[in-house]
Amino acid sequence: DAKEQFSSIYAATDRLIAQAGDYLWGRGTQELVYNDLPFVRSDTVLLPQGKAVAGQPWQTTQEGNLCLVSDVPALGWRTIETCDAPDAPAEARADQALETSFVRIELDGTGAFTRLYDKRLKRELLLPGARGNRLMAFEDRPASWDSWNIDMYYEEHAYDVDGDTTVSPVTGGALYESVTVVKRFGRSVFTQEIRAWHAEPRMDFITHVDWREDATVLKTAFPLAINTDFATFDIQCGSLRRPTHRNTSWDAAKYEVCAQRWADLSEGDCGVSLLNDCKYGHDAQGSVLRLTLLKAGMAPDEKVDRGEHRFTYALYLHEGPCGAQTDRMAARLNHPLRLTCAAAPQEAYASGAFMKGFVEGYNTMDTLAAIVFGIVIALNVQACGVTERKAVARSIMKAGVIAGVFLFTVYGLLAWLGARGSAVLAQAADGTAVLSGLCLQFFGPVGALLLAAIFFVACFNVCTGLLSSCAAFFHEKFPRSEERRV
Repeated sequence: DAKEQFSSIYAATDRLIAQAGDYLWGRGTQELVYNDLPFVRSDTVLLPQGKAVAGQPWQTTQEGNLCLVSDVPALGWRTIETCDAPDAPAEARADQALETSFVRIELDGTGAFTRLYDKRLKRELLLPGARGNRLMAFEDRPASWDSWNIDMYYEEHAYDVDGDTTVSPVTGGALYESVTVVKRFGRSVFTQEIRAWHAEPRMDFITHVDWREDATVLKTAFPLAINTDFATFDIQCGSLRRPTHRNTSWDAAKYEVCAQRWADLSEGDCGVSLLNDCKYGHDAQGSVLRLTLLKAGMAPDEKVDRGEHRFTYALYLHEGPCGAQTDRMAARLNHPLRLTCAAAPQEAYASGAFMKGFVEGYNTMDTLAAIVFGIVIALNVQACGVTERKAVARSIMKAGVIAGVFLFTVYGLLAWLGARGSAVLAQAADGTAVLSGLCLQFFGPVGALLLAAIFFVACFNVCTGLLSSCAAFFHEKFPRSEERRV
């Protein structure tokens, strides 16, 4: 039932995203990438074999060409030009080490890390003699709630998932270096590609598991050379700290911590964050940080969670204490850039906003409104008995100053909105798209109603003023004219 419900949720979400895309950029053949995070980012998208983003590095994978797209606006999009590109396969190397400008990682015959060296800090980040990304299986027989609980004594029976292991040669390319590890444990098969990115100090563990075990919980462990007495965990609206020791019964009861996208061990000048895209169980003991990957409960369904699983976790090395950089990196892991197609691009509205405003009527309406209200002010001043030219001029100037203050406020707010919504302004081809996009960005669905109300009031005022001034003008010129009666 859960699989069917999630499939329905995913399908409904995809429809909503497609409808929003049709509204924002239309349908067509122009390819674009959309960033649904509130900060500018450079990230990768997957294109078919033989295609790449013009002027950007790419690397060939089994699924297609993985291409870099730079500087995608926050909560915005960027059109891309694709070009034909030959395959850029990774080049195999002789040694079993992943090396970038940030880190050097050495592996043993089981695919575990024997060295994790941060080149920026010139510091070893694994405990001496310890192994990182150590897959561990534990016998899991909780007293109750078998598919949910993990009892404290589960660590008494632990096993390394090291048996039948195959490690591929290390390969390198324009975007990352990688190695593939295949393990067999019991009736289960683990396939994991480890990627060390050239552009940032992050290592991804792209994992596929055919999980067939019973009464077992699977974890990955990273024994880190980080001195701290607490770990930091991501939660829905911030983060929380938990002790890394078991000095009291309260501390011991926190042997498993529920968290969202990351857990972190840090000291003053550096730290290591363990990110994930769909896992929620963590634990930190001393300087060992672990992530719970899979569980195999026996009740209420003896086959619960058996089958194929695909997930990714990542290790991020950061300078200084845990902060916004970890949260952004985890958000990027969970929200990849979206590749879609849009309507053919037009000249951006921002490139000729003033003249386009006249052509489309926005500036024309403002100009007409200024003339109309000038006439109305002059007529009202004369109707009040002020006939001397200097007195009329002074009254009109006072009204003009007041109107100018209001107009300055209105256009100042519009300029502020335009600056805050630069991504919308840069992509829009007409004023309607600018206004509707800004209202949607800042006010959500209510923005459409607000925009409609503003336009109604503005047009109503202009029309009323125009009719009043025309009526007064014709009444003055033709005072004896009468209505024709039908």
